[in-house]
Amino acid sequence: MEKFSVVFSGKLKDGWTQERVTSKLGQLFKIDPVVLGSKIFTSSSVVLKKDLALEEAQKYEAAMAERGAYVEILSQKKTVKGFLGSESIKWNGRLRIK
Repeated sequence: MEKFSVVFSGKLKDGWTQERVTSKLGQLFKIDPVVLGSKIFTSSSVVLKKDLALEEAQKYEAAMAERGAYVEILSQKKTVKGFLGSESIKWNGRLRIK
């Protein structure tokens, strides 16, 4: 089965500011928005989650879009540099950084 990654490149929905998106995602992930912003708003793309089935990746995409952030779903056959360091995001009915 093909695996996918969810990648954020800093692109925001129209009408959303970086501060608002960071605040909403911080609430969702239960992490300080300043810390989160410094990890995801970088000069390169950030892989938020990898090794996902397409359906799982689409759940991440929808959750991020509801909070003003566009993400890409990429086949893991394509490589994107940049990770959230040692942290990862887990889906258990909700997104959160652990």
